[in-house]
Amino acid sequence: MRTRRIAVAMVLSITLGCLSLLGATTTPAAADSVQALAVPSFARMVVDGVRKHVFISSKSGNEVLVTDYDGTEVGTLTGEDGAYGLALAADSSTLYVALSSAHAIAAVDTATLTETARYDTGAAAPVFLALAGGTLYFGYDSNSAGNLGSVDIGSATPTATLGLATGDWSGAPLLAASPTDQDLLIAAESGGQPPTLRAYDLSSGTPSVTVARRIKDSGVSRDLAISADGTQVVTAGEAYKTSDLTDDGQYANGPAWAVAVAPDGTIAAGLYAGYSPDVYLFHPGIGTQSPLRNYDFGVLGNPGTATAMAPAGLAWAPDGSRLFAVTVDVYGADPTLRILESADKFDTALTVNAPATAPRVQPLTLTGRVTSTRSLPADGTVSVIRRDTVHPGGRPIGTATIAAGGAYSFTDTPQAGGKVTYTVAYLGDDAHTGSRTNAVVQVSRTTSSVSVRTDHATYGWGTAAKVTAHLGATGTSRVLSVYATPAGGSRTLIKSGRVNASGNLTVDYPLKRNTTFTASFDGDDVAAPKAATSRVGTTVKLGEATTHHYRTEKLSGQTYYVFHKATNALLGTTMTAATGRKAFYQVEFYHQGAWHDTGTRYVKLSAAGKVTVTYGGDHARKVGYKLRWRSSYIMGAANSGDSLNTTSRGAWKYFTFTK
Repeated sequence: MRTRRIAVAMVLSITLGCLSLLGATTTPAAADSVQALAVPSFARMVVDGVRKHVFISSKSGNEVLVTDYDGTEVGTLTGEDGAYGLALAADSSTLYVALSSAHAIAAVDTATLTETARYDTGAAAPVFLALAGGTLYFGYDSNSAGNLGSVDIGSATPTATLGLATGDWSGAPLLAASPTDQDLLIAAESGGQPPTLRAYDLSSGTPSVTVARRIKDSGVSRDLAISADGTQVVTAGEAYKTSDLTDDGQYANGPAWAVAVAPDGTIAAGLYAGYSPDVYLFHPGIGTQSPLRNYDFGVLGNPGTATAMAPAGLAWAPDGSRLFAVTVDVYGADPTLRILESADKFDTALTVNAPATAPRVQPLTLTGRVTSTRSLPADGTVSVIRRDTVHPGGRPIGTATIAAGGAYSFTDTPQAGGKVTYTVAYLGDDAHTGSRTNAVVQVSRTTSSVSVRTDHATYGWGTAAKVTAHLGATGTSRVLSVYATPAGGSRTLIKSGRVNASGNLTVDYPLKRNTTFTASFDGDDVAAPKAATSRVGTTVKLGEATTHHYRTEKLSGQTYYVFHKATNALLGTTMTAATGRKAFYQVEFYHQGAWHDTGTRYVKLSAAGKVTVTYGGDHARKVGYKLRWRSSYIMGAANSGDSLNTTSRGAWKYFTFTK
């Protein structure tokens, strides 16, 4: 069975009987969403937990986009030339933006989204920012080398100081400030080899290196993060102790392009992974062998265009409620924001086993298992909802206790037959996501008795058939539907409703073609669906006319049309029109007490259903002979043109010739 997760926030709603939530189709992390970003490129991202805003810088766009937690745009800071690194004040009141093209750093009021100050950095192009001890530090590029600078933002006239770093930096260093130690700043190589990590002591007012080491990344570092407790720094999927930069775990199976650490220590590592998972989540100390969960973003936009994690494209909400991830296409364009909720919880998987078929009103048992990479609570339960013909919207029918090892068992006695769907749900807890799965059981039903009949087998064109549909014994439903399917046409519902006390439903239906009537019962909790059909024939509307005669006379009690031998008889037919339809003509003569055939012919009708045949020839040889003709529609004959009506024959018309 395919397992789907549901957010823990559903627990209360389901407990109170909100069936639609439990039954709705969900996907991993039910509230996850995707929003295209209205910027041409992505540089860095920070999250404001006070106003629940996400700030996203775009260097090529010279702007900072502001969205809410759902990814909806709430504003844009324009004129921010070369906007790159971002830093947010501890109280979220001010956003600092590194303007690499303007050689400056902008200060933005987060309440009004307006720039309130701009600090000149001279020859330095600031790229990365970090706030520590009331000072704004920035990693910058200058003359093809990197270094460290600062702005004393707490002074009356903040100014920039350059050249603070010791050691060689091939590019602007990545920076991360400790949330617990205002005198600690970590810097990592971002522009060349070998990749180096350094810890700076800020207590003297001038950064001094306390420890430096080469990190394990085979390439340059792309992101850097320090845990909320200040004990661990993570870069490129490796973790190090902030105290001495010694190894403290590995959190990605390859170089990470993006890292972020949640308040509870959960580590998110984003990889440039092609068609493998893009983001892995780990609880501290678990390591790469037991990820908490992973996300594979697959394909977005044009078919075949793979997405990739943007460098530094991960950020947690300050309360850990969600993880924000930015992906780009293979060209680094079309950035997209993905909001991943419940990302700090362990996934659960849920299975259910049920018989494929079962008798009605007999007990059946569902079994299954709930599993997770971390142990489940000892008092956990699964909830069961049953959907059937009586309760198509679903009805809660109980819970089952999860035993040791995650196994559960539940017994139910289905009262309704037909397709019965059991939805089993584990609602999750503070540490685990919820999950759900379905099992379908076909519960036996009795065979329905359905019939349909008409008052005649054949009808004249335009007359109405009285159709009677009959339904035998059933359960809760006494509804029949009657359909008419004219030859060459589509099936149409002509009546639907409850049968009368005798089990009958009647309807009159005017006929113009052969028609099949169908009586259909949809089934209910006791009786299975059933349909029955009855076919009737319908004649064409047929008219005949004999013209060009000069008189009529009675011969042997029959009216004859009399023609001069020099005049041809015109034999006209009018018939219900149909595409390609032909009339069948017959002419006979009377000899020695019997009628004899003189020839037959199929003649194509006009679009209006009319045709006139000229009876010509040497009529002098026919003087005194009795003749007769008629036209017909012959159903299904090779030359008739169609089979829409039943065979319909015209009346014989009698004629003769005189001198």
